Amino acid sequence: MKPPPINIRHLICGPVAYTLLSGLILTAEVGAQTPAEIDQLTLQWLATERQISRLEADWLTQEPILEQRIALLQAERDQLKDLSLIHI
Repeated sequence: MKPPPINIRHLICGPVAYTLLSGLILTAEVGAQTPAEIDQLTLQWLATERQISRLEADWLTQEPILEQRIALLQAERDQLKDLSLIHI
């Protein structure tokens, strides 16, 4: 049975968005944000989005390879089960 697909964006975006929003709320409570602070937060957000995109691209590259490995290992396991039944 094939495991459900992993959605990297949901795994990462949730905690990252929560952290960024928490930071914005805490900063807003301390005082108004300066344009430099907003620029810095924007740069952090963009860097996070780039990292998410790289992780997704890497997963899309690795997923078929891992699925093939799983299929090969399952076939090998089945063959070993068959061999052990024959030799009993």
